[in-house]
Amino acid sequence: MTFNQERFDKLIQKLEVFANKQPHLYKLHVAFLATLGYAYIFLVLAVTLTLLVNIIFLIVNTQSISNLSLTGLLFLLTLAFVLLRSLWVSFPPLTGLPLQPKDVPNLYSLINEISLKLQAPRFHHILLTNNFNASVVQRPRLGLLGWQQNYLIVGLPLMLALPPEQFRAVLAHELGHLSGNHSRFSGWIYRQRETWYRIVTGLRQSGHEILSLVFQLFLIWYIPFFNAYSFVLARMNEYEADRCAVDLTRKQNTAKALINTKVKARFLEIYFWSSIYKQLETEIEPPKMTYMAMQQALSQTLNQEITSAYLIEALTEKTTNTDTHPCLKDRLKALGYIPDFQQEAAIFSGMEISARQEFLGDKLEKFIDYFS
Repeated sequence: MTFNQERFDKLIQKLEVFANKQPHLYKLHVAFLATLGYAYIFLVLAVTLTLLVNIIFLIVNTQSISNLSLTGLLFLLTLAFVLLRSLWVSFPPLTGLPLQPKDVPNLYSLINEISLKLQAPRFHHILLTNNFNASVVQRPRLGLLGWQQNYLIVGLPLMLALPPEQFRAVLAHELGHLSGNHSRFSGWIYRQRETWYRIVTGLRQSGHEILSLVFQLFLIWYIPFFNAYSFVLARMNEYEADRCAVDLTRKQNTAKALINTKVKARFLEIYFWSSIYKQLETEIEPPKMTYMAMQQALSQTLNQEITSAYLIEALTEKTTNTDTHPCLKDRLKALGYIPDFQQEAAIFSGMEISARQEFLGDKLEKFIDYFS
């Protein structure tokens, strides 16, 4: 039901050219494909229910039921159940430490300021996690009917690693995904993909080969195209979100945030966490002050030789079709920012004040203890 990687890559290249030349027309094509998928589901459902009504009407009129009628009735009921169940797309609740306005007023003030400027919807939940990342998630309460719950997820390590102005650029990027109705449209596309996944899973679990035949020919054609079109759309949204960050925080801060997060994520992965794992080989008890140690490590000036090596690695990476996020080099190029290694070294110097101090205030030690 999927293209091989070579065919997928070629299709992506063609779609990217089309999307860059005529973005509005391209989005109309994506919307058409998504609608076509729903149309097929409801067409099959309508035919199924019509046949069900006819069989029931026939049984009532003849006041008898044959083996053929019973088989047809069970088949159609199974198909209708699989289709209806697939249309209710549920998402598991998100996990993290809930942040309340009274605990982190500066962080809420920043988020409200950015949301207002980008005309993004308000957040119902803000969660602090132990990931080196920030993201926005919309969780529909009523499946395909919508009624979204908006989540902002912020990683404590990210706040330990960035100064306030760069952290602001990261939040502006994430909230940029919610501005201009990006989230509604992209969320609808995501739920469409989830619906098809559940249909395929339901058909396989039903054990009825005839049920699979109803969708097989359509799926062989539809799914590869829909995956490719939605993939290019997701990548376009990343560039658009970067432009939102530039509008709110300036090009320099946005570019430095991209560089800083890339290098310090590498630093934590290779240097910091590897040293923690080595402790586990010799100590009986797990480290109890891990995030305090992380705060100290990220507050100091990082070794220039190490950061330069990590930055060179990051800039030599290429954008591939295994991830919707463009590589660092392409994102900086889209911003019109040319990295200078001597200037970038200042990014990794010790911070006088970090995002953790600016936006978590006196609750910082509590959060560090919690995650440690």
